[in-house]
Amino acid sequence: MTPRALGTGLLMAGICLAPAVNGQQLRISVPDEYKYECTLDRTMLATTQVAANPEIYPTLATRVDGGWLVYDEFFQQVVELDDELAEVRRWGRRGPGPLEYGHPVAIMRLSTGEVVIVDDTPPSVMVMGGADPNEHVIQGLEPEAAMVAPDGTILTAGLYGDVHVVDTDGEMLREVASPQDFGLPGGRSQGAYPEMLIRPPFVGFLGPSTVWRLVNGGKPRQVIQRCLHEDLARIHERAPLIEIPSFGEVPYTVITMYDFLPLPDGILTFGGLNVNPQLDRSLEFYDESGALRGAWQLTGYPGARGVFDPQDPRRILIWNKENIEGTLLIEVDGARFPTGT
Repeated sequence: MTPRALGTGLLMAGICLAPAVNGQQLRISVPDEYKYECTLDRTMLATTQVAANPEIYPTLATRVDGGWLVYDEFFQQVVELDDELAEVRRWGRRGPGPLEYGHPVAIMRLSTGEVVIVDDTPPSVMVMGGADPNEHVIQGLEPEAAMVAPDGTILTAGLYGDVHVVDTDGEMLREVASPQDFGLPGGRSQGAYPEMLIRPPFVGFLGPSTVWRLVNGGKPRQVIQRCLHEDLARIHERAPLIEIPSFGEVPYTVITMYDFLPLPDGILTFGGLNVNPQLDRSLEFYDESGALRGAWQLTGYPGARGVFDPQDPRRILIWNKENIEGTLLIEVDGARFPTGT
């Protein structure tokens, strides 16, 4: 049974079980070394709440001009929020029909204003908001993540760790990187499927906390490897196992990084594990060589998931349905914290 992260949210650390046990109400425990971040000299961050929406609980969020696009877990719709997190409108709806989505893996906006939704059920690209809303099937790719590239095409990551350029008609234009280019093993019987995040021209792997730079005409180059337990850093080669009553040993995936943000002089990361039993989060900054240049501790928002605001790295959209009411936009302040300028 190959593990695949499905967002079950069963544990404090971002642990996801294989499909056979997904959705089961289980109390399970894992080794502490899989729950907690490495020990670093972290500076405490001061935080200010900038905006809030108590009705929205995202599973995806993307910064766009004038606000945010989020996919809400309970409404099961793509919702547009303004800069104050007030709802502007909803885009499409969940369902099997044309211009309906089953499981969005990416939401974004084109420079022309249309909203693009990449769905994996079935694999398709939907373009909404223009004069001619349309949906096109993606042939030969199982999308897991996507983001608009500067040229208006869509950089898309597949289930097995492949990266392709796709246009808004769903046509695959070219392969940018293969799983082997990222050092992923050929077989998946022992390892976890890659959970990826795209921030052109970078690709992040959320299990082993690595960030790679895509290189035109060449193989991607690894830029960052965050400090992790060795088992988690090698999760694509061999996934951890956990004993589940009536299931036996089951492989699972740990999401160790929620977001990363490329800046002019390095990369800012939002950790997915806990700093302490209070479920504080770790924010870290790495220079272009991958060396750690600063680490900070986000307190007061237990188990928060977060997405950086690329327009202002000090601002972070955070949520966690277990401990946070709705969605919050916060601004952080700490010694030497990057400002993006």
